[in-house]
Amino acid sequence: MSIVRLPMLAIAVTWAAGSAYAAPLDGATLQSRLPGSEIRVNFLGSRGMEDHVWRLQGDGTITAVYARAPIANDRGALENGSNIGHWTVQGPNLCVQMQGVFAGQLACFVVDIDQGNRVTLVGANTARPGAIFGFAPRPGVTELPVLRGTIHLR
Repeated sequence: MSIVRLPMLAIAVTWAAGSAYAAPLDGATLQSRLPGSEIRVNFLGSRGMEDHVWRLQGDGTITAVYARAPIANDRGALENGSNIGHWTVQGPNLCVQMQGVFAGQLACFVVDIDQGNRVTLVGANTARPGAIFGFAPRPGVTELPVLRGTIHLR
């Protein structure tokens, strides 16, 4: 077992093989089930709490509508926005890239679906995975961005 800092909650948790996550979906399942789907997730990013709705089209286009609420000590206002980008399946990962979301970087996630339509997206990026959320990695701590929400598969 190793300690993993989850930027979404900014707490340390124990990560164990066979944890509470459901079995991840494989690449073939993602490729066949994701086109036409909608994913709703929320997480704590570098600019505050974010609530996203992603719509994945069959041509690889992703549209995102999001709201960002500033962190408690930030005097910023609620920010609403939208973006269009691209999504792909790379191995067993859903990868998304949109300007204005995840700092415009390609962000890849393992997709776990648990009981009905609950979804957990676990960051699979290998190069500075936490950096897309604006959190600097600490020595000896593995960054695994985690997004939780719902998914509506076609």
